[in-house]
Amino acid sequence: MFKKIIIIFIAIFFVGAINLAAQTKTDTKLPDTPAGKRADAMLKAIAQADEATVRKFIEENGSKGMRSLPIQKHLEVFQGMKYDLEGMVITDVNNPEPDYIEITMTVRGGGLKQLDIQLTAAPDYLIDGIGFSSKKTSAEQSPFSNKPDVVSPGVVNAENRAMIIESTLLQFNDLYVFPEVAKEMEKAVRQRMQRKEYDNITSAEAFAKKLTADLQAVSRDKHVEVRYSDKPLPSSGNQQDLTPAQRDALQLKWKRSNHGFAKVEHLSGNIGYFKLRSFHFVKYGAEKVAATMNLLADTDALIIDLRDNTGGTPEMVALIASYMMGPEPVLFDTVHLRRGNNTIESWTLKDVPGKRYTGKNVYILTNKSTSSAGEAFAYNLKALKRATIVGETTGGLANLSDWVPISQHFELSVPIGNTINPITKTSWEGVGVKPDVDVPAEMALKTAHVAALKQILEKTADESYKADLKKIIETAEKELKEMKN
Repeated sequence: MFKKIIIIFIAIFFVGAINLAAQTKTDTKLPDTPAGKRADAMLKAIAQADEATVRKFIEENGSKGMRSLPIQKHLEVFQGMKYDLEGMVITDVNNPEPDYIEITMTVRGGGLKQLDIQLTAAPDYLIDGIGFSSKKTSAEQSPFSNKPDVVSPGVVNAENRAMIIESTLLQFNDLYVFPEVAKEMEKAVRQRMQRKEYDNITSAEAFAKKLTADLQAVSRDKHVEVRYSDKPLPSSGNQQDLTPAQRDALQLKWKRSNHGFAKVEHLSGNIGYFKLRSFHFVKYGAEKVAATMNLLADTDALIIDLRDNTGGTPEMVALIASYMMGPEPVLFDTVHLRRGNNTIESWTLKDVPGKRYTGKNVYILTNKSTSSAGEAFAYNLKALKRATIVGETTGGLANLSDWVPISQHFELSVPIGNTINPITKTSWEGVGVKPDVDVPAEMALKTAHVAALKQILEKTADESYKADLKKIIETAEKELKEMKN
């Protein structure tokens, strides 16, 4: 469903079932930083994992977003982590920054677990995001990870191609949400190898595109992708594995894109409008959301333009959706993960910065290129009967995916979980989000504008305002008619 998982907001991965000792022991000390201190408090809370301890921990250490979720959800997570971390030993601490820490722990049996904790900005430094996952030991890493994957920039030979294919199939068999489909993909690719379909491809980019097309032909999953990069990739898909220069460049790129917000406008008839290209990280984009919603709070209807929205993070989807809902948290969707047979639940938030947009009509514009997180936003608000979808059927990318580097220059997008809406009991995977008002993408904005104006006209008792609205509607309908012709 989403392009990349970095830190999942209070949706914790845990696998296995073993008991945590009453006191944890550490061979590596946690740093004397805000993140280190919060991590220490969290490990102590995990060791107890009873309701009183977890409640106190969340109240003293959690951000507003964490505190807005039901305590029972936190308790379930902490109890799961307790069972998963028996006799753990901290073996490594990476990125000991003030607002972030990554802890690697060895557990009984020799397995590795990784705990990531992201804090809010100074001066509060409250826990804002937590990630918890299994980590591969050196013996579990791809046997091809250290081998050359190109003979020269952008050029592959037979050995390179064979290595990338084997590594790709290995990762899909290990991670893909539907293991039986992974086996079918492997069978199809090996048949193509026997027919020598890859033998004459020397362009690394062309090879990646060919392999992607062949995998998608079986899976019908647009999140399945093999990608080549001229620049060397970080050792994992985690942003925290980027070098400081790479991280700064990425954040500068986000700033230059205004964190996904392309336009905010006050349309005629007191209709609010904003266009969102993507759902960026809450840490960097939350202020943009609050500013946008405050600016449009007094409008009589809202149009959210997600045409060509390429996706993003579930945290930002939940945050923006929370403005459309009341303060009572609502289950947005559930992602079922293959590994550990676990789930990630996405809830709207009890507290949001700025003014909510409730009791007024919301319209969402979509087109064929609306994908992933953009579809999640539209689909779930439609299911909740909180928004009217106007435009075209979307791309149909519902599965939760992760980017997995398999060599120095090649990486995979691997769907690791499937999404289920609590109301429809299904998702938009492969079929897209179908609009309530089906019109060509270029006519969606004008169509939604007219619909919003007409609904406001029906509700208002102000005769002077009615007269103004009728004139605006007449002009808008004329423009819409000209677009149709």
